[in-house]
Amino acid sequence: MLAIRTFSKPTCLLCGGTGQVLYSALKDHLFSAPGEWQLKQCTRAECKLIWLDPAPLPEDLGLAYQSYYTHTGSERPAPFLFRACRRASLKALQIPAFLTGLYQEARRFQHVLLSDLPPGRLLDVGCGDGQFLRKMTQQGWVGTGIDFDANATESGHKKYGLDLIAGDFQTADFDSGGFDAVTLSHVIEHVPDPVACLDKCRQILKPGGRVVLLTPNFLSLGHQRFGRDWRGLEPPRHLHIFSPDALAECARRAGLTVLHSGSTAVNADYLAKTSLAIRRSSNGATGTAAATRLGYVLAAAAFQYREHFALRSKPNLGEEAFVVAQRPHVA
Repeated sequence: MLAIRTFSKPTCLLCGGTGQVLYSALKDHLFSAPGEWQLKQCTRAECKLIWLDPAPLPEDLGLAYQSYYTHTGSERPAPFLFRACRRASLKALQIPAFLTGLYQEARRFQHVLLSDLPPGRLLDVGCGDGQFLRKMTQQGWVGTGIDFDANATESGHKKYGLDLIAGDFQTADFDSGGFDAVTLSHVIEHVPDPVACLDKCRQILKPGGRVVLLTPNFLSLGHQRFGRDWRGLEPPRHLHIFSPDALAECARRAGLTVLHSGSTAVNADYLAKTSLAIRRSSNGATGTAAATRLGYVLAAAAFQYREHFALRSKPNLGEEAFVVAQRPHVA
């Protein structure tokens, strides 16, 4: 596998502050991208943004995705008995989820915080094979998706008949003011220039149109617990790692009006079980298969409830940061 060429990024994207090394000699435990990586964190207390330094050259970013899950397809199915036990366990967990409000929170995020809007034109950036768009079209939205992975977009077009584009969002040609909503779920952390990306979102939104962002949250309980083994780090594909405030600041820099920001535990089980697999791996190259073990699934579910309850007193502890913003109305 070819080495990924890099360049130095000594200062913070948002405030220009200096960074101190947070983690060094990091490896890609999930998809085996080559190299060792270093994350820095801004030293300014009001910022604290985390970024990769050195970072991959933009023209070499594709090398970090050679074995990425969108390129290689699904893992081999687990044995039938294991899958049956896991399904039974997860079904049992739905009862406390409903009683504690976690189920209702998950339903709210299932539509990426758009359920209060009337259906319109929707662009999903980083759409994969379009599973989210398919759900939204069933709710009346007219959906378009874009993803760098041509295999994924072709698969989604064949399976669902969706309008999916293979390409780079930043250079793709979309009509100004053409969309009522743009969603970026776990995309902004992969983008070399998040502010420029959000500026393009603003341009293609109608006045009053909404953009919704979801991304790993460095303030999360999971990051506090797992440290360098936290799934949300994912070097070298995650170029920046945000808090809710840092993500909101990016949106403001792009000329968007922030409506809501915060964090959520709705996917904390997924992030926790993969973090456990990374931490307990003997050789550090886990892939994602180990995270399907029943013991990890149950431990991750317990962690998720702990985090869900913690959010009541500390609302920024969730595994994912989110921001809901809109393009300002024309005066």
